[in-house]
Formats: sequence, C-alpha cells, structure tokens
Amino acid sequence: MHSAEDAQRFGRTMREYRRRAGLTQQQLADRAEIDRATVSLIENGREEPRADTVRRLATVLGVNPADFWRDPPSRGQQPETPSAQSGDSFTAHESEGVHYESLSTSRPHPGLTELLEDERSRLMLAITPEEEEMLRSIRTRRDAPLGKDFFIDVLVSYRRNRT
Repeated sequence: MHSAEDAQRFGRTMREYRRRAGLTQQQLADRAEIDRATVSLIENGREEPRADTVRRLATVLGVNPADFWRDPPSRGQQPETPSAQSGDSFTAHESEGVHYESLSTSRPHPGLTELLEDERSRLMLAITPEEEEMLRSIRTRRDAPLGKDFFIDVLVSYRRNRT
C-alpha cells in the first residue's frame, strides 16, 4: 500500500465486506487462517496485510482483491469487478508498490514482459494461459524495481496456494 490513507480505505472496505457477509472478526480470521488480532489491526488501518493475506480475505469474502482498495459499493450493490468466486484468480508479492487491479489491456510491467518473452523460462515454467492472465492482472508502479524473478516468485506462490 502506498499511504496511511490507502491502509484506512482498505480496512474500512474490508470491514464493510465482512459485515455484509455476516461474519465476526473471529469467524473471518478462522476462515482466512489468520489471527483475529490481525483482522482488527487491518480493519483499523494499523497493519498492511501481506499479499497472501489479501488473497485469503478476498476468497473468504467472495470479492476481487482489487475491491479492497476502493470504497465499498452501497448496500445492495455489487462490486464493479468480478468476484474471486467467479473463477478469476489474483495474487501478488509482498512488495512496496504492488496492488491489485481489474484485468485490463494496459502494457504489462517490464519484468513480466521479460519473463513472457524469454522462451526458455516459459517452457521450463510451463505457464498456462490462466497463470499468464493472473500475472498480467498484477499492477505496479511502472518504476517499481520488479524483475523477472519477482513474477516467477508470484507464479510459484500462486501454484502453492492452488493446491
């Protein structure tokens, strides 16, 4: 996250989605396999969640991870982006400058381009179309110092969490 304001927005939005799901902090923590205190700290904007935590929370709450960085829609209104339950897969790395965003046609990060254009790496990693789409869904600042290895780490983490 980039600022205290982002952390506050994330926390407020997560709390709203938790309440809409009819879950207590403890129930959300149990289902996401994290500490209840962590849920409280995140909801109050005092802790920035790790990428794997964001993914777990989104899965439990049935939202796209990108939805956490937006103001929640009015009650009765659905999030603008596809939900995590609709089959879209999202993940990221624990690095400053990384956030989730809806899939788009914008240019990928140079580190991802390096990975995708390296035929040897693509063959060795056997990147599936679904995995490529997930990697392309990660949005960072263009100047974030993320190389090919960052995206390989994301792919490995994604595969671990899919099993």
